[in-house]
Amino acid sequence: KGKAGIMEAHAWFNTIVSSYISANTNSKGEKPTVEEASAKIGMFAPPKGPNGTYGIPGNPNFWTYTCLNAGMSDEEFTAALKLFDYMLSEEGYNMFIYGIEGEHFRYDDDGNRVSLMGVNKDTGFNVTLGEYDACHQVGSFTNWAMNYLSPYQSNADKVLKVMEDAKSYLKHADYPFLQTKGSIEYADQLKDFAQTEVYTMILGNDIWAGSKTFANGWKIPTSFSEIGIPSSALSSKFATFKTNYNSQGGTVVQNEHNAAIDNAIKVN
Repeated sequence: KGKAGIMEAHAWFNTIVSSYISANTNSKGEKPTVEEASAKIGMFAPPKGPNGTYGIPGNPNFWTYTCLNAGMSDEEFTAALKLFDYMLSEEGYNMFIYGIEGEHFRYDDDGNRVSLMGVNKDTGFNVTLGEYDACHQVGSFTNWAMNYLSPYQSNADKVLKVMEDAKSYLKHADYPFLQTKGSIEYADQLKDFAQTEVYTMILGNDIWAGSKTFANGWKIPTSFSEIGIPSSALSSKFATFKTNYNSQGGTVVQNEHNAAIDNAIKVN
């Protein structure tokens, strides 16, 4: 639409390209090609901080737990573990990334894999294993990023490069699993309080009152002022929220957490 936007998740590049195509399709159904849309979207590294590092936080165990049904028989349980063992092997990993020769790909004269799955005629994007075969979704049990790692996807060179580069940006928190006594004691009430109060604070009529954006049918705003941000009502409510949050145990949790980190021995 001739406007700029910023998004952090570079692995979603093709999703953004698809959205761009949809937003720029005219009433006659004429739309930019995948290649034309891709050329309109750039990706770059996050800015470095004052000390020269990036520091995008991450959790080393993000989405890495898989649960097995406790009601499974011994035979089913053993079969599931054998499947996971295979999926985590080099052979299994390669199958979920590349597929099966003759079915999903072939080798060219130079020994490179060439997709046999073609292009989606409706979207113009390359067909990937996840789209071609629903069974590929099983791969998420051992690696949730399988679809993003596909060498057959449109713009594969761009997506795979930024995913590799991202390894140098990510910084694991020193204490990703720190739980103090207070965080356990107050966790439920702080979560419930925060969810209820934040929803009310954002959606409350007093903040959006008189806003032409929402009064005219929830149209997409064209400026922050159009939806009342910054808003004296919002500022006042947020100040009250912080006071009440701290009285619910927030101060205890914060102080305990900071004290535990200050007194801990950091391990790289």
